[in-house]
Amino acid sequence: MAETSHHDPPEAELDPAPEVGTDAEREADRVPGGETAAEEGEPAKPWAPTFGCVMFALIFMLFSGALVYGIVAGVRMYGEVASFTDDYAAELPEEKGTPAELSAAKAKVEGFIEAVEPNAPPLAELALSARELNILIANHSYLGDLRGALFVEEITPAGLLRTKVSRPIPQIVFWKPRRYLNGEIDYRPEAREGNFFLRVAEVRAPGKEIAPGILEYMRTEDLLTPYKEDERFEAVMKKINSVRVEGGAVIVSTARAADGAEVGGGD
Repeated sequence: MAETSHHDPPEAELDPAPEVGTDAEREADRVPGGETAAEEGEPAKPWAPTFGCVMFALIFMLFSGALVYGIVAGVRMYGEVASFTDDYAAELPEEKGTPAELSAAKAKVEGFIEAVEPNAPPLAELALSARELNILIANHSYLGDLRGALFVEEITPAGLLRTKVSRPIPQIVFWKPRRYLNGEIDYRPEAREGNFFLRVAEVRAPGKEIAPGILEYMRTEDLLTPYKEDERFEAVMKKINSVRVEGGAVIVSTARAADGAEVGGGD
């Protein structure tokens, strides 16, 4: 028999494995030491917040907390204020007086201002009764903020200005209506060398109780504070050294308290 020749099939030519990624991509995968992350078997690094992001988050949380606290505190304070105030302004008496009475009251005030304007003023006094104060409030534009908000009922022998008030309370929370203190306030005139004050001595809201903390705060207020921003008014205040009550009038004087008894005035 003829020998059959066996030919081995030609070996299949193996194509080289395709390269994955560009040179730049492979270079980006490399880690220190010349090996790639894939070769090391390391997982991709997770994203971590930067210092700036952390600070921004902390500041945002701080301001958000402060805002929430302010709203809660404001609502709580509004509730306390609402317990002794009303959502309307009460109508107060008004005492316009006669033209002659208005002229006389203005002349008293202007005369006192002129007397204390020199650098070395003589002893000077200004005495005003409750009626004269009300006439000035009702007619003088300078006292317009008090018109309809304060009426002097009497000046007591104890040295207090007893007043009826319909006093607007500063807005506490913007979405709530303004409140008004409709009641009575006793003001105590006080003079120290170079200054004059009208301090709250007592507050009464008929049928209502005022929170002690709010009452204590009100007692620190000076009714004259807004007027002391006026340079001329401030200059006059610096000359007042004493105050007293006589004959139903409050009397301010350039005399020092120790000399007050020697200076005439009052009714």
